[in-house]
Amino acid sequence: MGKLLLSKEKRNIVDIFNPDKSEYQLPENLPVDFIINNNLCFSLYNKVCSELASKFNSEELEPICRKAKSMEFSINELHIISRAFEEKGINHLHLFKAIESQCDSTDVDAVVEDKQIEKARKVLESLGYFVPHSLYGKDFFVKSKGSDEICYIDLITEKEFKRYHYIFNEGKIRILSNIRKINGLHVPSIEDDLVISILRTIEKNQIPICTVLHISYLLENCRDINYIKNCIKRGWYTPLLHSIYVVNALYKNLFGKEIQSPLISIAKKIHEKSKILGFLAKKETKKIKFPFDSKIFFSFSHTYELLNAKGRIKKFKAIVKIISPSVANRILQLISFSHKKSTLITLSGIDGTGKSTNATKLVRRFNKMNIPSQYALGLWSPKVSYPLMGALYLLKGWRRKDYHKSKILRKVWNYVVILDYLYIYLFRIKRHLFAGKTVFADKYVYDLIATLMRDGLYNERATKIMLKLIPQPDLVFIFDIPEEVSDLRKDDTQEWLDRLRIDQDLREYLKIMRENYKKIAKSLDIPIIDATKEWNELHEAIFNKVLVTYKNRGVNKKMKSIGN
Repeated sequence: MGKLLLSKEKRNIVDIFNPDKSEYQLPENLPVDFIINNNLCFSLYNKVCSELASKFNSEELEPICRKAKSMEFSINELHIISRAFEEKGINHLHLFKAIESQCDSTDVDAVVEDKQIEKARKVLESLGYFVPHSLYGKDFFVKSKGSDEICYIDLITEKEFKRYHYIFNEGKIRILSNIRKINGLHVPSIEDDLVISILRTIEKNQIPICTVLHISYLLENCRDINYIKNCIKRGWYTPLLHSIYVVNALYKNLFGKEIQSPLISIAKKIHEKSKILGFLAKKETKKIKFPFDSKIFFSFSHTYELLNAKGRIKKFKAIVKIISPSVANRILQLISFSHKKSTLITLSGIDGTGKSTNATKLVRRFNKMNIPSQYALGLWSPKVSYPLMGALYLLKGWRRKDYHKSKILRKVWNYVVILDYLYIYLFRIKRHLFAGKTVFADKYVYDLIATLMRDGLYNERATKIMLKLIPQPDLVFIFDIPEEVSDLRKDDTQEWLDRLRIDQDLREYLKIMRENYKKIAKSLDIPIIDATKEWNELHEAIFNKVLVTYKNRGVNKKMKSIGN
């Protein structure tokens, strides 16, 4: 056996999943990252949730419970989808580890017959699912309920599914004609699921504990070994057995016993005969930590993929995976996103309206839905104008609050800051839009205009030029709250005024800025949002409006917003 690198706390968590132990002891400190990284949240939640809740505080358990609830939501959604598919006569199956072994998973593969794909799309759309514009293709559906409950459905035809799982012999594998029913849901046969799980383990370049548990369950229940041998392409049986051998070694190190399966015996014989495979297996399992990540194991598997790859794109993918999986994913993402349309959402208003809080939460929610999103601070700061500001300070001792004293500066300053904001737009916002991301800008050109109006430096002609040069957002939110509410919510506004040496009463400053935002909203026909409403209700309204805009982008580029 190799050396298993587990702390006492991690060992206690592993013991909860030991099939031979009826008793276990919870650790003194909960190894949250270890549980999340090994995809054990859902199964742990179902096994010992009440005991965890009695021992650990809610803050420690929150990320584990959040993931578990997301899994519950996905499984509930699968029951709804299955019923809808059955009503429409759609032959289907779901590939989702959480159904049977309660392992944390991300997206669900919903496999349907080739001729039924369009009917399946319409069913998912009728159930509230939509396709985000991302690298996952035209049939990757998403549905969100609240901030944490998200279900991903990767709809795929049986033909595409076989082609993607390249080690299968397409003529011999049975997918939709060889399904099982678990808890009312259609899933692949044990044998198909085993081969698929091993292949996906190789693709992900990491083996968490949940995958070891899932594959061990499939191995123990696998009966048709001849089917497995015949359903995969020539040359892939040996690397498949090597993967099984490695998983068994991991299982043995975790629980002190081997997986009971005929395939384990076959894998052992192959490794006894081959010095190379025996050496590789011994070398890569010498020291084990979880999630298991062996360069030898994955390079060996990807080398087989490279040798058997057909077409330059597949070879390119195989090569970059061998070099660096993270580099591979990044390259493929950049290639995919480079031609995608992007979305710009801007949030403006006085301090305390919730711009930053809404923007950051929206970014998190959209990223969770596999919609690449980015927070960007669109606050004006001197860039091109910095040398001029330095010269004015040295020559006249003026700061920005003093510029209104000069008749020349009152006329030209608004033109100068156009160059500043073009720089800010290009480097803080446009670069993310260029990568195909949905950008949530906390403050935008409207906040700069409000500041120019307050400082007595507003120039109507220059502002019109600026609004033409700075791209119009897909959606604009201008929030409004009374100045006394702003003062209560935000306690650092006065500190910011002091830093800028603005000698003005805080309430008066907020009142002036609030009026400026109202003038801007009226002149540009942007409805103002009452930000004194209950926060969660308001945020959900904003989220839903952004989601509708995202789905319909490119249909109508006219500026949109939500009203009171």
